[in-house]
Amino acid sequence: RSAADGDDLLWSLEKRNFGVDTVTGEQVEIPLGERMLIAGMSGAGKSVASRPMLFEASEGDTNALVIFDFKKVEGRLWDHRARVVTTAEDALALSEELVEEMTERLDLLPKGKDKLTPTRERPRITVVVDEGAEVISAAKDALVGLESVARMGRAASIDLWWMTQKPTIPDGIPKQIAPQLALKICLAVSTPTEARVVLGEDAQAKGWTAEDLDYPGYALVRAGKSRKPHPVKVRYMTAEQVIALPDRPIWSRYAEPAAPARPVFTLVKNGPVEWDEDASVYDTAAPAPVAVPPRPDYAPTAHQPAPAAQFVTGPVRPRPVAAVPAQVAPAEPVPAEPAPAVTNRDRVFAAIRSGARTAKAVTEATGLNKGTVSREVKALTEAGSIRKTDDGLVVAAAGEVSA
Repeated sequence: RSAADGDDLLWSLEKRNFGVDTVTGEQVEIPLGERMLIAGMSGAGKSVASRPMLFEASEGDTNALVIFDFKKVEGRLWDHRARVVTTAEDALALSEELVEEMTERLDLLPKGKDKLTPTRERPRITVVVDEGAEVISAAKDALVGLESVARMGRAASIDLWWMTQKPTIPDGIPKQIAPQLALKICLAVSTPTEARVVLGEDAQAKGWTAEDLDYPGYALVRAGKSRKPHPVKVRYMTAEQVIALPDRPIWSRYAEPAAPARPVFTLVKNGPVEWDEDASVYDTAAPAPVAVPPRPDYAPTAHQPAPAAQFVTGPVRPRPVAAVPAQVAPAEPVPAEPAPAVTNRDRVFAAIRSGARTAKAVTEATGLNKGTVSREVKALTEAGSIRKTDDGLVVAAAGEVSA
């Protein structure tokens, strides 16, 4: 018999922990704010076991969830609560965006504090890589950013959860990432070697024998010395329950308020650079881009006409006195309104408006990387600010054509 036998293990808002210790009957909680490795062979229940944790990571005003999911199955259940990327281009763009956010947060970290406190404006971001080997195989360039997040993200409240069913292959758990994942959740694996890779070289000697676990739905949770190698029966959260959860705001550094309409330009393909027409965007309705602020203007100095000629009266013949212009103090210049922050999207649009025609030209004009340029071009296209044609030209809204 198991100490978990009295619990039906079905997830609910009243029973929203990870699972039940089969030896002690203890309710097992997995806290947010940890860098985590989740492993298990195909059929062990890894996706189902992660759902209660993904719920917590996407719940509340101070939590945000992003998911890399190239299998395009589990992530789709969460796309109303999480930003989900499924292509190499979007994976690279998101990894770079996370590094930008992390760097900015670390720069803002108050002196004497070693970790940023999540807020509504800067929520805790849980970064889930679902089947890491697949993501790295298809989007190798995204690995650099994910490695940075693994090493430095915790202080910025950006936490990486790495999921894999192939822990022993080269990209199953990348070498730069593996040492950073302090909390290990291991469902059933095929061999003792896989158990050691996930749970540590001393796994077998200390009783962490994940290769002997029943499956699906049983896991070992190793977090420092606080837990013993007791199997945990995980809670079962159905796909229907996930889909029925209320929507949550989708995180992005580039979420922007709507701006006044501006002229429409057309960006076209030219040369070897490819724009992916089908690449997904983190939000189905891309926010309208913010117009590049014009150069601030100052109010001109006021001018006052000279008064009419004056005359001296008396017995002599009147003689006109030279007109003397009134002394007018110079008007105070009207200070310009502070210019709004120029975003990456502003820079891309300004480059296109200035004559950049191709991805390469926009990249060189803005200094942004190709992934960021591609994402912003796509958002501008969806917002109607630019159009793509097949004639190799950029056409202004007024119909002027330039080569």
